[in-house]
Amino acid sequence: IRKTEKRLKGIWPLTEVYWVWARMEEEKEDHAKTDEYLKRALAQVGGDLDTKDKLNWTMAWNEKHQKNFAFAEGLLQKLMTESQNEPTQHRAAFWLGKMKQELQKTDEAKDVFEKLIADDPLGYYGLLAYHELGKPILQVQKSTTPPLSEEVEKELQATLKPEIAEGLIAV
Repeated sequence: IRKTEKRLKGIWPLTEVYWVWARMEEEKEDHAKTDEYLKRALAQVGGDLDTKDKLNWTMAWNEKHQKNFAFAEGLLQKLMTESQNEPTQHRAAFWLGKMKQELQKTDEAKDVFEKLIADDPLGYYGLLAYHELGKPILQVQKSTTPPLSEEVEKELQATLKPEIAEGLIAV
């Protein structure tokens, strides 16, 4: 990685190189160096939103591991609101709720988890939010709508491919 850094320095942004360095330092639990490399990477990221999200996530995670929950809370709040990527927003929201719990902001944490459930009720982080709140996962109830008439079934079968018609009728 050092050779790559030397070769590319001055000709190409070193954002990914610094991110790899940061991850290596994170594995060694050298949080100060992790932070240093992440700041270097963020200074060069430019308009690449996915890479910016990745760097901000890693920085928030690094702060969480240092138990800097208030700083991690701010980073996660920013990531949740500024990211254009919905799964990243959901991941940031869940961990924002966890940081708020660590900071004894239980009402705020509850609000974050409730919003996450509303935004992503069947996604991974939405399901974790149900768990955090001790709520049961909502079950789909059997339809109270009367079955289709024979006339409508025949019309569906005549109009659509048989496998599609059968699927719709079964629902």
